[in-house]
Amino acid sequence: MVDFQFFMVNAVFPDASRFIILITLMIAAFYASLMGLEGIARTGTILFLIVLIALVTIAFTLHNRINLLNLKPVLYEPVKSILSVAWQDTARNMELLIFMMVVPNIKGKAAKSLLGYILLISVLLCTISFLVATVLGEFTFRQIFPFYMIASVVDSKIIRRFDAIHMTLWVITAFLRT
Repeated sequence: MVDFQFFMVNAVFPDASRFIILITLMIAAFYASLMGLEGIARTGTILFLIVLIALVTIAFTLHNRINLLNLKPVLYEPVKSILSVAWQDTARNMELLIFMMVVPNIKGKAAKSLLGYILLISVLLCTISFLVATVLGEFTFRQIFPFYMIASVVDSKIIRRFDAIHMTLWVITAFLRT
């Protein structure tokens, strides 16, 4: 919730109260918890499909802005720092922790589901990192939310405001994680 609040206050609504944003999210999450886990799970599945569609659309829309010269060699930084960042990103994945706690109670092929989840998340994160690095280049280091910047740079004839879609996905994701 801290990341969501930071995003909303710094990138979307700079004049909004942090308290109001968090209270609104908590009320919505409380109401959803009263409605049951099945509805939240269905919402998560729908959100996952929407995120995939949005990511593919953004990737195809940005194909002419991708500059492979913005990529640095993998070993430009020491391997230890690359592994450190990978470990930090993995440790921040709260869904993985929850999944590990629930696995003993699941009947069936939970290990296969866990592997599929890890692979899907890894592919999504690699795709987003590739797009951010190749489109923004060095400008990435000056952005707090580089993928939000990419979403606002996208220019499509069908959809003009991908940043609004990105913000909506942040709201729904924060709701599901709460």
